[in-house]
Amino acid sequence: MRRLKVALGELLFIADVNITNVDLSQQLEQAIEQKVVREQEALAKGYELERERRQAEITIVRAEAEAKAVRIKGEALKLTPEVIQFEIAQRWDGKAPSAVSTGQGGANILLPIGK
Repeated sequence: MRRLKVALGELLFIADVNITNVDLSQQLEQAIEQKVVREQEALAKGYELERERRQAEITIVRAEAEAKAVRIKGEALKLTPEVIQFEIAQRWDGKAPSAVSTGQGGANILLPIGK
């Protein structure tokens, strides 16, 4: 480019020169192609790592929310144990149970159920 400017002097002002159809050796072309492939693979791995980090953060937030909900429910049950009886009544399907807990830490009582 410099030689071209010197040769033309002030006759012509050259702002830019486009070079097209550059022939490179097969080895150089392969090296460039491999470099581009490696860069793309690195970008893909970076994206994958970021995605996994975000997924881990989501898992942690969900686990913390679940732990908080369990803690709140536990505190509520401690203050009003009748809630357990209410939940049992709400979920009862109208059928007699086949086993009943004595609540005394002993064995369960099996009830005879006729067909």
